[in-house]
Amino acid sequence: MFLSLYKYLVLFVLIVGLPIRAQAGVGRGASAPGALDARNPELSLPVLPIGLTYHGGETTLFAWTFGDLHPGSGSAAHLARVLIDGAALDSLAAPPLSGAAQWAWPVPELNSGLCYLTVAAVDSFGNRAAATTTRFSILASTTGITPSLADGPVVLRAPHPNPFNPATRVAWTLTAPGTVRIVLYDARGRRIRVLAEGPREAGGYEATWNGTDDTGRRVAAGTYLLRLTWRGTSGQVERTTKVVMVP
Repeated sequence: MFLSLYKYLVLFVLIVGLPIRAQAGVGRGASAPGALDARNPELSLPVLPIGLTYHGGETTLFAWTFGDLHPGSGSAAHLARVLIDGAALDSLAAPPLSGAAQWAWPVPELNSGLCYLTVAAVDSFGNRAAATTTRFSILASTTGITPSLADGPVVLRAPHPNPFNPATRVAWTLTAPGTVRIVLYDARGRRIRVLAEGPREAGGYEATWNGTDDTGRRVAAGTYLLRLTWRGTSGQVERTTKVVMVP
């Protein structure tokens, strides 16, 4: 009997002393917590030239950079707005993709000296960021101000013919010397052709675009944005207009 009790005692000790292991995926377990993103989205807007004025009927190209590892969804994820006299006039729900963002904005026919571009973003964790440009002005084309005063040192004339095929002429007049750069962009904001670049004295100038890019290849029919930038002793002026190439 004593031996029987001893056997049961040894068996009990062996059973109690054995480690108990759960099969993989069975029972309670704790996985590493998911990484939380506490960083705000990155926004960078350009500093606009002091005294920059856009004219009604033009189309200007706003550009900025956006970046986030966990972009949000919906229109508030990456939203650009033009504020005029403190009120939002136009808005653009930009794609929440990291990189360069652009907005071809048609300038309205109104007069205001309190205009700003503001961009806001929110990611999937609720982190927010906002950025605002320096102030710019809008001058309606129907103000009755003479072109020489309205356009300052630069008068950009409408391309002719427009629409066009195979070529169109672009004419401009400078009332003061400065450095001129004329660039054509497609509807997605990609640079197509540098039409003119370099220092110019006051006077009238003309350039011809034959519908090719910087490599000499013919581009597709469509609408293109032409931007003239002038830099001189009094600052910087930009003028934009549209040209349409037909098949």
